[in-house]
Amino acid sequence: MQKVILCVMAGLLGACDGSQSDNERTVLLPPTPAQIAFAEDAMPTNENLSEKYDRSCRACHSLVDAAAPLTGHSAAWKIRLDARDWEGLLASTRNGFNAMPINGYCNDCSDDDLNGLIEFMSGETKP
Repeated sequence: MQKVILCVMAGLLGACDGSQSDNERTVLLPPTPAQIAFAEDAMPTNENLSEKYDRSCRACHSLVDAAAPLTGHSAAWKIRLDARDWEGLLASTRNGFNAMPINGYCNDCSDDDLNGLIEFMSGETKP
């Protein structure tokens, strides 16, 4: 038992060596029940984006267990925007990234559509 405790303590001390960047140390808090409820029901007010969101984005971005950043979970989107910026998120959508499918399942989306959808889901406005 003492060996286990020593190993755990050594691991914890090693994690505190300061070699990680701020982004690597960022701990994402899980979405709150209010954020989950928002993600389940939210729809863009723009009719064109609403239709595209419903058929292409909603299946993943409204479900906690889908591993996609929830619509309205600003902390999850901020991490991505800080790491890749707007152009990087657009490129990830166009080219696919991890579990994100190519074009986000929206083959008829223009870059303006995709930026509008990212703005809606993130709650941020592209500069």
